[in-house]
Amino acid sequence: MRVLGVIAIVLAGCGEPPLVMKPLPPLAPPMVPARELVLHQVVVVPGEHLIWEVQARGFTIGRAELSVGDHEITSRFRTSALISAVSPVEHDLKTVFANAIPQEMTERILADGKDRQFVTHLAGSTTNSFHTALNIIRTWASPDAPPGFIAVVFANKMYRLDLFQPIAQGAALRVDGKIVGPDADPPIAFSLWLDDTRKPVRIEIRDGDDRVTAELIAS
Repeated sequence: MRVLGVIAIVLAGCGEPPLVMKPLPPLAPPMVPARELVLHQVVVVPGEHLIWEVQARGFTIGRAELSVGDHEITSRFRTSALISAVSPVEHDLKTVFANAIPQEMTERILADGKDRQFVTHLAGSTTNSFHTALNIIRTWASPDAPPGFIAVVFANKMYRLDLFQPIAQGAALRVDGKIVGPDADPPIAFSLWLDDTRKPVRIEIRDGDDRVTAELIAS
């Protein structure tokens, strides 16, 4: 179930105190890309609304949606009715920004019968929500973009997205990488496909023999 938890993150303790992020510890080259990719300003398209269908082992397991407003980005993931009857998973994330600078993220996770909520302050740090991490990837990606990493927080835990140089596939780009963190040992491999407008049209996560995909079905 580890990979299903991660897809809820990418796509997207009740009442825990706000988390103020500290800098990541120094990385040990050459194990990971050495350049941290930092978001200076949020670049968004107000009104953008993306919907992905999430599948695993040939079955639709849920749907993820992302919406962009003037001062916030929100997303939600819900497992399908069939999966929810056995083990429901829900993930809600909101990232608030002011003057194009990320300020705070609020997160709700329902999994394993537990409903948890978290608040993380982003202002003044290089830590990202998955919304701002996706924003970085969309603006960074080009055939000659150098490898790098992004610091991301999920459920009050720090993760690192290692990104390798994008691969051109016609007008589209494929970005390969791995997720490193406390619940990702060994690291989890992923690939992200961006169309010619840098819209994320497909996400694939590979965790051992497990493979989860998210296909863009509406935008």
